[in-house]
Amino acid sequence: MGLADEIRQLEQLHKDGVLDYGEFIAAKDALIKAAARAPSESPPASPPASPPASPPLSPLAAPPSAPPPASTEPAAPTYTAPPPTPRTEDELDAQTRQWGMFLHMSLLLGFLIPVLGLVVPILIWQLKRDEFPGIDPHGKNVMNWIISFVIYGVGSAILCMVIIGIPMLMALGVCGIIFPIIGGIKANDSEVWEYPLAIKFLN
Repeated sequence: MGLADEIRQLEQLHKDGVLDYGEFIAAKDALIKAAARAPSESPPASPPASPPASPPLSPLAAPPSAPPPASTEPAAPTYTAPPPTPRTEDELDAQTRQWGMFLHMSLLLGFLIPVLGLVVPILIWQLKRDEFPGIDPHGKNVMNWIISFVIYGVGSAILCMVIIGIPMLMALGVCGIIFPIIGGIKANDSEVWEYPLAIKFLN
């Protein structure tokens, strides 16, 4: 192998990272000096190639982390709500009596705000009669009394021009207080009470 080939081999080792720059220069000078001292002798054997050095780790490069261990804890059981407990006959009867009483007593709200005495009884009746069928007759009695109360009130107001309407309005106001209280008490006792003087528009 000629000197030029050996120098190319050293350059290749230097490029591959086997030899650093100082080793490459020293080996190159040694080859040139050996070739100059003994031109007739065969060129010395090239030094054995050392294994490539591993590149140094960057100070910022973190070592690969080990994968997290698999969780051995059992999965939390899912909670399902229990089905609603059906109401007993006694509970249904108690709630029917309670809402029936509320239906009658809500008429008294009309003495605070006139519109409430009309709207609240209708809402209770319409919203609860499917859930508690027992309040349906109470709702019809209350509606009959509301319509009759309005008719009697208008008639009494007209008769005020001949004075007789004034005591009629006073009597109607007393009935408007007493009748809902009696109806609420009767409803709480599971009794359907028809308002006196009420015209039966709904049966």
